[in-house]
Amino acid sequence: MINEELNLALHDNMTVVRVEPGKPAFEKKIGTGLESLQQEVDGYIEAIYPFEDEVAIICNEEGKITGLPLNRALRDEDGEIYDIIAGNFLIVGLTEENFGSLSPEQVETFLEKYKMPELFLRIDGEIKAIPSDRPDLVPVYLNGPDYAYDHREQSAYRQSFRTNLQCKSAIEAALSENYANNTLNTERVWQQVTGTFGKERVVALLASTCCELKHDGRISNANIAWAADQPMLPDRIVIEKPHIGLVDLLVTRARKEMAKEKKSVLEKLEAAKSNLTPAAPKTDRKKEQSL
Repeated sequence: MINEELNLALHDNMTVVRVEPGKPAFEKKIGTGLESLQQEVDGYIEAIYPFEDEVAIICNEEGKITGLPLNRALRDEDGEIYDIIAGNFLIVGLTEENFGSLSPEQVETFLEKYKMPELFLRIDGEIKAIPSDRPDLVPVYLNGPDYAYDHREQSAYRQSFRTNLQCKSAIEAALSENYANNTLNTERVWQQVTGTFGKERVVALLASTCCELKHDGRISNANIAWAADQPMLPDRIVIEKPHIGLVDLLVTRARKEMAKEKKSVLEKLEAAKSNLTPAAPKTDRKKEQSL
């Protein structure tokens, strides 16, 4: 009797992968009925079949209309986004007549596929999806909050601002970690912070700091002049720990690295020009015929 009840209970449940906005996917056992599926997605369900595997995505059919938070992007074979799922969704298996449990292999596949949350930013009328563990891919937003509001780009502004603050903290930590015996390893600091946040954001933060502190006296005139020619961040974020003198040393390193990069690009362009085969001189066909 106990075995029969256990067997019935097992058939009343199915193993799925649940994906929530801003969180890694996780395995879950849920009921097989319609009511259970609706509860998981907070509304009427919609089934879509974007994969070759025998699985379905169960999502809220009105998720975008009701303003549920964007969750994960659906991409075509070329990696281009063709749709975005809003709100919680499930990955479920398919049986001959209904939805069912995923196999252990399918669970592993979709846990891996959706382990990383995505950020969604509207820029120039397009929505971009960025893995949340790649701050270097977050575009550096150079316009202020009023512009962002007028152009419906608040998400891009807010995410860029948050990433700027993270970058500021990372720079300050790297300066502390790499300073010893009155010596700062600026090369290591530069590699650490640009490797995580990208050169554009680091340069913009350093330039903004120089401009904010141009009357401070602890930033060199050469660095202040360099900063004046760089893109400025819309918010007054200043790198000031552990000491402005160390920040000034890092700015000097940034200037050298960017000059080196610019020189390398120019050398490649010159090399490409020199390798071009000169075009054959044009001839005057009428003159040739008369001769």
